[in-house]
Order: sequence, then structure tokens, then C-alpha cells
Amino acid sequence: MPGPRRTYPLTVRGLRDLAVVYVDGEWAGVLTEDDACLKEPIAGYARVELWVESLGRVDYGPRLGEPKRTTGGVLHERQYLHDVRARGLRLEALDDFEKVRAVPSWELPQDGAPGLYRGTVTVRGAGDACLELPGRTRGFAWINGFGLGRYWSTGPQRSLHVPGPVLREGGNEVWCWSWRGRPGRGPARRVPRCSGPSDVLLVRRPPRGRSPRGLCPWRRC
Repeated sequence: MPGPRRTYPLTVRGLRDLAVVYVDGEWAGVLTEDDACLKEPIAGYARVELWVESLGRVDYGPRLGEPKRTTGGVLHERQYLHDVRARGLRLEALDDFEKVRAVPSWELPQDGAPGLYRGTVTVRGAGDACLELPGRTRGFAWINGFGLGRYWSTGPQRSLHVPGPVLREGGNEVWCWSWRGRPGRGPARRVPRCSGPSDVLLVRRPPRGRSPRGLCPWRRC
């Protein structure tokens, strides 16, 4: 955002569907289609990042085929911001398990950041299980390169099902794409151009079974 400019509200018009906002690398809030004005006004110069996420599409009615992005522009008070750059985050790049594993990790900043986090969980008695992310906010999870789905702290879902054939005895690699910092608490490591959660992952069987468990220290990609 250019400057110098006085402190004004930041608004996103035509947001589809949700955006996590970072200002100068610091988390600043979450915007939605119905609440698209940042609660804390900001001043320029500033580097503003919007991590926009689609929450699904409809297959009928007037919103059929609607685009998923910031469709109406970004305003600082009443002035549109120009030279906004956008790029897509291609999650299918994570389908290549060996290439992701080959990316070196690095130390994670204490306050976390959005991106890909990875760790290893040790399992005994591999079989159908659930993945829980204590302290998580929102993102996507994989085990051994298999996509489990999306997690979100608002619920009602509190865990992700892990099919038995995905797990193996001993070490299992866990990745989490997190939209806001680390999925847990504690130390973590990261890899260039990726980021995410920290501390503890609990893998357990559904209530009727015996539970394989594991603690997962995170590294950031």
C-alpha cells in the first residue's frame, strides 16, 4: 500500500469467500463476504497480504459459476489500491510426496505465519484412526502424502478420519497447511516458501478401537 497515508480502514469489495489479512508480516484479522472491513485501521506505507480462501460453490441459481477471489478491489478508506498482485496457491503441488520431503526445513518464527508445516508422528498398531490438531485454527492436513481434508476450529468437526492403509508402523509424515500460524503450541521448524503449525498432533483410533498415539514436533516448510 502506498504512502505516506493517514490511518484509515481497509475494505475488500466482492470478497469470495474469506481472507486472512497480514500487515507488514503481522496477523491483522479475518475478513468475510459479510464483514469485509478490517477492524483496526492501518496507515501507509504498508505491505498488505490477503490469503483468500474459497469455502465452496453452489451448482444452481444466480450465483452459479461465481469467481473465487477479491472481485471488487481493495480500498484504503475510499481510495482503490492499484498494482495489486495475485497468484494462485496450487495445492496439487503437494501430490508429489518425495519432492515435498526433499525441501529443507528452517526455524519457525515465534508468531508463526501461514504456510506448510510438517512433522513426524510415531504410530504403534496402525489402523483406522483420527487426526486431532489441538490449538489449530484453519487449514488442510495430509499424512504420508494422502490428503485428509480441511480443518477449522469453528467446528463442529473436531478430527479428521485417517484410513488404516494410509498409516504405517513407526514414523508417519504429517503436513498441515495453516492459514494462521502453527496448528499447536511450542517449537517448530519450517521450509522455504511454506509455513504452518507447531507442537502436538494426536493420532488415535475412533472410540471403539485401540488407539495408536503420537506426538508430532513441527518443522516449517
